[in-house]
This record gives sequence, structure tokens and C-alpha cells, in this order.
Amino acid sequence: MAAPTIATSAASFHDTAQKVALINLFNALYDRMSSQSLTSAGLVIGTVSKKVPKTGANWVGVANGVLVYKASGTAMPALSGTVAATQFNVFAFFVDSAGTVTSAMGTAGATLDLVVFPPLPAGKALLGFITVNPTTAQTFTGGSTDLDDVTVIPATKYYNVVGAFDPTMTI
Repeated sequence: MAAPTIATSAASFHDTAQKVALINLFNALYDRMSSQSLTSAGLVIGTVSKKVPKTGANWVGVANGVLVYKASGTAMPALSGTVAATQFNVFAFFVDSAGTVTSAMGTAGATLDLVVFPPLPAGKALLGFITVNPTTAQTFTGGSTDLDDVTVIPATKYYNVVGAFDPTMTI
């Protein structure tokens, strides 16, 4: 017997508004549980291109219920966007069930706690993310600035995600 789906479970509700509300609520939760990192990617600065991070360890995750593997040394996609001097921002890396890695930039903040993560795409696991904080009069430009350029971003931080994680879901 197949496991019940969200839609089949909600079918017993006669009120359409209740049904839609439950489906929307549980879809987000089911998505995070079926799309997550199982091991740390060990993100580090790239060696071939210092403009992007790479995995420093073999990574295993689940994306939309499919087991996905990325070998150590896998370069992350090009970073797109700019971060103004003295601002903080985040670049997140996602993996889909085909193993394709994409990146997205958040919304900058004057302090780290004001940074807003980009929306987590449905069916993709969050592999990890980096934060940048240009502390000089220069701007960080994704795809152009090296991540170890101490004159622009002296303190790039690398974060690895293991488990269900969605900073965009708040109470």
C-alpha cells in the first residue's frame, strides 16, 4: 500500500478553504524534509577559480526525494550580484534531483542579522552558503571579485548545512 500524499490526506476535508490551507502548509514542510543535505559539503574557497567556493568533502543529500552525490572539489556556480561596501549578504547553493547546482543571492543588510536569505526553491536541497561583507570603499561583485581578496572582502565565511534548514520559514 502506497503512503498517503498530502492531497489524499486532505481529501477527507469537505471545506475547500481548509483543504487548500492544509495543502499549502504541509507542502513546504514535506519539501524541506524531502530536500536536504545529509553530509557536510565542507565548502572552501575554489582553487581553479577563487571567485567561487568548491566542495571540500564529498557531499550527499536528498533533492525532491532523490539521493544526490557531489564529489569533493566540485566548483559552485558563478556568483551573480553585487554587495555594496560595508553591507552584508549571503549567497546560497542549491542542488536539484539531477545534481545541478545553482546559486542565489539574498537581500543585503547593514548588519549580518538584517540579511534576508533568498527563497529556497522547491525540490532543491540547500548545500551551503557563504556570507560576504565588503569592509572597504569597494563593492563585492559576484563573478569578478576573488573570495580571498582581502582589500574587498577580508572575512568571507563558509557555512555547511546538514539536515532540514529553511531560514525563510519563520513563526
